[in-house]
Amino acid sequence: MLMAATTLALLLGAVIVTRSFEIFSFNHDVAWILYCADRMLDGDSLYREIVEENPPLIFWLSTIPAAIARALGLQQLLVFNLMLGAVVGVSCILVHRVHSLAASAATSSYRIGLVALVACVEVLAPGYEFGQRENILLIAVMPYVFAAAACAAGHALPRGLSWGVGLLAGIGLAL
Repeated sequence: MLMAATTLALLLGAVIVTRSFEIFSFNHDVAWILYCADRMLDGDSLYREIVEENPPLIFWLSTIPAAIARALGLQQLLVFNLMLGAVVGVSCILVHRVHSLAASAATSSYRIGLVALVACVEVLAPGYEFGQRENILLIAVMPYVFAAAACAAGHALPRGLSWGVGLLAGIGLAL
């Protein structure tokens, strides 16, 4: 099981890093949001000096990879994609944990297959749209879908897990 999880993480990590250097996978909306985040770090105000109609949360969140990229001298898209990859990892861990509690009779290989499917839906299915707000919403809400199904089936989730799932879903829905 550990070998399968490690292989999956490495493959998805390779896809995410490759997207950071492939010019045709660089989404124009993600580029604009990172550009605006960079300008915000320079002191420009959103909706005043930066003309934008989207809600502010995606810009505020994007200042994090922009600031890290500046501090480390790295490409913004690479840092953004790596951070989004980390969120995919958290999402997959939460899905695995919820499913483990709700379907304890399922085999570990079934769980790994399910998590691999979720990861592929979150990383590969969006294609050019990877990193868009809708994609981030999907990544953030996926554990909530599994948790809601588990609760509807009568399974109680631990408070910490419920908080983690709810917090991630709340951020995704706020986008």
